[in-house]
Amino acid sequence: RPELRGYFADEVAELRRRYGDFLLVNTNFGLVNHFVDKLSGASPLPEALQRPEDRAFADGLVAHRRALFERFTEMVASLADAQPKRTIVVRPHPVENPAIWNRIASRHANVHAINEGNVIPWLLASKLLIQNGCTTGVEAFVLGVPAIAYQPVVSERFDSDLPNALSLRAFDLAQLHAQIESALEGQPARDAGERAALARRHLAALDGPLASDRIVDVLAELYPPGTALVRARPVRFAAAWLHAEGRALVKRVRAKIPGNRNSQDFQRHRFPGVSLASLCERSARMSRLLQRFAGVRITQRTDSIFEIRGG
Repeated sequence: RPELRGYFADEVAELRRRYGDFLLVNTNFGLVNHFVDKLSGASPLPEALQRPEDRAFADGLVAHRRALFERFTEMVASLADAQPKRTIVVRPHPVENPAIWNRIASRHANVHAINEGNVIPWLLASKLLIQNGCTTGVEAFVLGVPAIAYQPVVSERFDSDLPNALSLRAFDLAQLHAQIESALEGQPARDAGERAALARRHLAALDGPLASDRIVDVLAELYPPGTALVRARPVRFAAAWLHAEGRALVKRVRAKIPGNRNSQDFQRHRFPGVSLASLCERSARMSRLLQRFAGVRITQRTDSIFEIRGG
């Protein structure tokens, strides 16, 4: 929202200093390009859903995402050649293996494959976004950043509708390049009103009270002051505690196994961590911006758990 965008002002300025007027390509191909090799192309279904129709859907989804992934790799190379004076920044999804994007970047001086920080300042700093079925298409629309859904392969069954519907659409490379030039020239989209109405149907808190305030209001209605919390019976509490400790133990064991979805390398790639000093700075920044939350105290409890208390 406009009143919160100043939170990222310094980061936006730094990104523009480093990369100039760049085009942002956000990818979302963890299903077929997973950081853990053996999970690439794996079934997105739990073991409980293995009916023939479920299996057919899962296989079809993998095939669709793989086709899009291959076309996106071709698109980035084409974009680099068509926009030699602009920087192309590719942001792979956090669960993706960045290797193929790094290889493409190594062959084009104006392409950078980067996965760092919050996506919002990257969107605000960019000239436009290119995506397919990615939540960043929705975020770009709300931020007022031009977004193009590149859809060289289309499927009513497998495509994610909202991000693509809130974006301009391009179904081949020629159309993509034309849409880019039109957006860079600032030409208004003909369906802007329809997309705004669509966003209103799907997104709350675009104005008025912040989403966080609305959540607290609902909680206050559910649990008004003086509400007594019901504690679990000892036997049920013990069973839940044993189950949680058991899951934690299994994950600690799996963290030592290379190539496992719980491996330390993969978790560090997805969640690089945050320092207490950084959280305190972010809290102070938000407090200055909204003139709220003065006196918030943050205490670090473990490497990845922080306690936040109001003043």
